Amino acid sequence: MNDSITWTSSNSLTLLAKRNIEINNGIDGYGDISFYAGWSGASTTSPAVTSGVGDITAANCCRTVQTRGNIHFEAGRDILLPSIQVRAGYSASDSAAKSAKLIAGRNISLTSSDGASRVRADGNNGSAATVRLEAKSGSVTVQDSSEALAYGGAEGGEGGGVGGGAATVTVIAGNGINVTSSSNIAAYGGSGSGAKGGAAAVSLSAVGGSIQIDGAEGATAQGGSGTTTGNATIAMVSAGDIVVKQNNSTSPQIKAKANSGTSPGTALVVLSAAGNVSLSSATIDSTGGVGLGGNNIALNNGTISAGGGVIFTAKNNLDVVNNSNVTGSGILNIGAGGNVLVDKSKLSGSPDVVMKVGGTVRINGTLATPGSISAVSSQTIYLTFPTGLGGGFFINGIEGVVYDSATNTGFFAGGSAAVLGSSFRVTYGGLNSLLAPTDALIVAMGESGKPPDPNKDKDVFKDAEDEEKDAPVCR
Repeated sequence: MNDSITWTSSNSLTLLAKRNIEINNGIDGYGDISFYAGWSGASTTSPAVTSGVGDITAANCCRTVQTRGNIHFEAGRDILLPSIQVRAGYSASDSAAKSAKLIAGRNISLTSSDGASRVRADGNNGSAATVRLEAKSGSVTVQDSSEALAYGGAEGGEGGGVGGGAATVTVIAGNGINVTSSSNIAAYGGSGSGAKGGAAAVSLSAVGGSIQIDGAEGATAQGGSGTTTGNATIAMVSAGDIVVKQNNSTSPQIKAKANSGTSPGTALVVLSAAGNVSLSSATIDSTGGVGLGGNNIALNNGTISAGGGVIFTAKNNLDVVNNSNVTGSGILNIGAGGNVLVDKSKLSGSPDVVMKVGGTVRINGTLATPGSISAVSSQTIYLTFPTGLGGGFFINGIEGVVYDSATNTGFFAGGSAAVLGSSFRVTYGGLNSLLAPTDALIVAMGESGKPPDPNKDKDVFKDAEDEEKDAPVCR
């Protein structure tokens, strides 16, 4: 496509290519835009592509493909878009939902040759906006300050109680997902002047590989303002690892915000991996709950701030080291089949901390950089060793110690050093009624296994926070 294309009617533009489509100029339209590379030739009304055949590429810099309608790019092989702007719902005045969808049989790549690439959808008058990047057998790469963005439409006209439009960004890869080099994935719910703000949801699913947020801006879900703020959900599910880390001074942030309206909505961040989950010089910030689940979970100078509960479920070990900080306005639930290490770092829950650990718990610190596990309540740190017979917790290497005054390191309850048998209750032999973080995280993980329903108003942490904690037998 070497010439620019412009039209001002509601008619659509469809390109069917049995091989490749190369975008060498811009498009500015009013109706839908649909490109099919690797077209099977079977139908023009319901086009399909042949797997492994056909690419959609942009060979020259800085092209814009935009329309007031929807955009659908589908290729049997790859979609490779350097320095291109793809935008659905641009300057639209109607109230129809808008979507920008890229579907590839193998890989999708948004990169920069001379300017970042962007895929964006905009709702209007309270309508929804959806961006979908799906690489069926390969990887999705978003790099070089590129973006995938959805903006739900603000409530239009006189309001009328319609509310803001939902915004959803879904990324699915048969292999891995890589978001790097100051790139960003974000969904912003529309504002509702007389009703609820629009919900926002970001979902990343790596079916056969890992998710890496490496030196990127990160991922954001911001519920729209209104009489009640729209819900905000970020869900990452990986068959491999989930790695969120700083690179080249860019520290990623994973943010779910649902507190901009008169009444807050529900916010949730879930990272669930069959492999390991690591947060290195990066931040998770949620006005609601946070849940991390994996084989091993590691925070290295990582920060988690939650307006609700925080749940860790590690099949093996949980390591929180190097000035990491975990705070929540709900219960801190820790479940680890192996060991828990807190080294020069802080974890806290409100009102309680509830732990079930298959190995040992070690807290290390110095006077300059203490280590701590703290409960806001003055009497509720619960630690269960399902197979233990005694001991099992260490402060600066000494077993059975609760608090080291020389380094201000150890277990705290109500702002003071915890007291074994009173504010710090340790149980051996597995009183499972004390803790159910695994069940709660399974709920979150189950919900995150598919693109989240942005309007679903359910706090998966409620059961864990409301669970009755019978007084255990202590040693």
